[in-house]
Amino acid sequence: MGANYGSWQDITLVDGVGGLTLGDISTTGFLNVTSTNGAIEQEEDSSIVVTGATTLVASNGEEVPATAYDITLDGANDFNGLVNATGADITLNDINVLDLGDITASGKLDATAQDDLTLSGTINADSLALEAKEGSISQGGSSTLTVITGPSDLNAAIDITLDGANDFNGLVNASGTDITLNDSNDLELGNINASGKLDVTAQNDLALSGEINADTLALEAEDGSISQGEDSTLTVVSGPSDLIAAGDISLDGNNDFKGLVNATGADITLNDINALELGDITASGKLDATAQNDLALNNEINADSLALKAKNGSISQGENSTLMVVSGPSDLTAKGNITLDGANDFNGLVNATGADITLNDINDLEPVNINASGNAKLDAGGALAADLNVTGNSTLTSVDTMTVSGNSQNLTTTTTGTNSSTSFGDTTVRGDLSTTTNNGNITQTEPLRVASATSLTAGTGDIVLNNANNRFSGLLKVNSANSVLLTGIASTEDRLSTLHVEPGAFVSGASDSFSPAPILDSGIGSSPSPMSQDGSSTTIFNSDGSTITVSLSADGIVTTTTETSDGNSTSRSERLDLDALPVNILELSLSLIQLGVGNSLLLDEVRNDFPDIVAILSVFGQDGSPLSAGISYDQNTGVLSVNDWANWHSEEAPVYVLAVDRMGELLIFRLRKEPEE
Repeated sequence: MGANYGSWQDITLVDGVGGLTLGDISTTGFLNVTSTNGAIEQEEDSSIVVTGATTLVASNGEEVPATAYDITLDGANDFNGLVNATGADITLNDINVLDLGDITASGKLDATAQDDLTLSGTINADSLALEAKEGSISQGGSSTLTVITGPSDLNAAIDITLDGANDFNGLVNASGTDITLNDSNDLELGNINASGKLDVTAQNDLALSGEINADTLALEAEDGSISQGEDSTLTVVSGPSDLIAAGDISLDGNNDFKGLVNATGADITLNDINALELGDITASGKLDATAQNDLALNNEINADSLALKAKNGSISQGENSTLMVVSGPSDLTAKGNITLDGANDFNGLVNATGADITLNDINDLEPVNINASGNAKLDAGGALAADLNVTGNSTLTSVDTMTVSGNSQNLTTTTTGTNSSTSFGDTTVRGDLSTTTNNGNITQTEPLRVASATSLTAGTGDIVLNNANNRFSGLLKVNSANSVLLTGIASTEDRLSTLHVEPGAFVSGASDSFSPAPILDSGIGSSPSPMSQDGSSTTIFNSDGSTITVSLSADGIVTTTTETSDGNSTSRSERLDLDALPVNILELSLSLIQLGVGNSLLLDEVRNDFPDIVAILSVFGQDGSPLSAGISYDQNTGVLSVNDWANWHSEEAPVYVLAVDRMGELLIFRLRKEPEE
C-alpha cells in the first residue's frame, strides 16, 4: 500500500495486500497499524506524532505458524504514549522520550530515544539494541525483558537500569553511567563501560567475556558462579568491588581493581595487573589472589585454604585486618616483604617465600616453611613448628611448644608459656643462637650447628643437646637449674668456647689435655688458696656488690659461683678445650721496660691494659702445651720470666694467658713482643 498521511484523533490502519508505508501522521489519540501481508515502514523524511498509545502489528497471525514482517519507524517520530509492537525486526526512533509496552520481535528490537527510554511491558526479542542518546534507560516494576539469542546492546548518556525479571541470552554490551542489570537465569557480559557503578545480578551463572570498565562494581551470582573468559579484562577505577556467588568466583584475567575488593563465594580467584587490596572476603573453599605489585589485606578474610602472591611487590595487612584459614594450606609468595601481623589464625601448612617475612597467629602456627631473603619474625599464641631458610635473622616466639629446623643467620627463639619447650630439628645457625624457655626443656631430634655465640636459658627445664653432629663454635652460655647434656663444643679449627652451665652438668666434646695453674690474686679479693696436690685452686673477689668464687679443677673445669647481696646464688661450670687456640684473640704487647729487672713480669699487671681482669687462670704455650724453653711461669707468685729477651720470638714461642673478668667471664689473650726502636 502506498504512503498514508493524515491527522486525526484516533487512527487505525489495516493492510492485507503488501504492507504499509506511513508518511506524516499526527494524532491526538491512539495509532493502530496492522499489516497482515508485509512490512510496516516509514517514508523518508516523514514524522509520526502520537499523543496516545501506539500499537504496531506486522504478522499474518491467523496462520500457524504465523509469519512476522519488519517494522521500521526510524524517522523523527514522537511517541508520547506506550508503544506496543509485534513483528520481525522492529526499529523505533523517538526525538523525545520513548516508552515501550508489550513488544514481540522475532528478530531484532532496535529502539532509540533522544531522551529517556523506558521499558514498561513484556518485551521479547531475538536480539536487542536500546539507546537513550541524552537520557537513561529504565524499566518499570512489572516489566520483563527476554532476549532469546542476543546480543543485547545498551547505550545511555546517563543510567541504565534493567533490574526486572529479565532473561538475557548472548552477550550484553552496555555503556552508561550507573548500569544495573538483572537476569533470572545466566548472564554473560560483553563490553561494558560504566562511568559510575556497574551492578549486575544473575540468578545462576554470571560470566565476563569482554572488556569491562566501571568506577565501582557489584557482581552477584545468586545460585551460580562468577567467571571470566580468557580474553576478558575488568577495570574498576575507584572501587569498591563487591563480589557475591553461591559457587566459585574466578576473575583471573588482566584485571585492575582499585579500592577494596569484597567477595563471598566458594573458591575465589582474583588477579590484578597492578596492586590489589582485599576487604571482607569469605571463601568456603580456596582464596587465590595475585597482584603484579603489592597485595594488601585490610578487613576480615576467611578462607578454607589460601594462596596470596605479590609478583613484584609485598604482601601486607592493615591494622584492624584479620585472616583466618580454616584448613590450609596457606601459600604466600612475594618479591618484597610479607607482613601478616594481625590477629590471624592459620590452620594447616603455611609456606612463605619473600624478603622480610612476619607472621602472627593467635593460636598454633604449625607447620610453617619460611624462605626469606631478608629476616623472619614468627609469633604464635599456641605452638610453633618452623622450618627456616632465612638469609637474615630469625625471631621466633610461641606460648606453647616450639619446633625449629632449617637455617638462619642469627636465630632467637622464646617460648613464654609455663614449661613450654623448644626442640631443634636439623638446624644451622650462621650467626648467634639465643633460646629461652619458661622453665621448659631445650632438646633436639637432629644436629644443631651454631657458627657464633650460643645462649640457652631453660630455668628449671632440662637442656639436652647431645647429637654427635652438633657444632657450637662460639661463646656458649647455658642457664638451667636441672640437667644439661651438650655435645659438639668448639673443635680444633674453631675459636675457644665458653660454656656456662649449672653445677653437676656433664659436658661432652671437650679435650682433657688441660694442665691447670693456680689462680692469681688480683688485689681485689682474697689471696689464692694454696695449690692442691693435683693443681686445683680457688679465688674469691667482689664485683658490683656480689661475691664471685672461681675455682679451677685438675681436669680443666672452671666453676664460677656468684652470690648476690640478698643471698641468691647461681653457679656455672665450664670445660675448656685448649688443644687448639682461638683464631681471634686479644693481644697484649710487652717491651723489655715492662718486663723490668730479671726480665720478669707479674701477670697481674695485665690489668693495666685490661682493667676488668681480676684473676689469671692459666698460662700456656701453643695448643695448650707447656711454655717454650727459656720462658717460665711461677704458679705461686704469678711471675712470668723470659730468660733471653733478645732471642725470644713471640710468634714462634707464643705465650697465652687465660683470665677471668669482673663478671666471671673467661678471656684469652696472647703476649706479643713489642719490636724495639
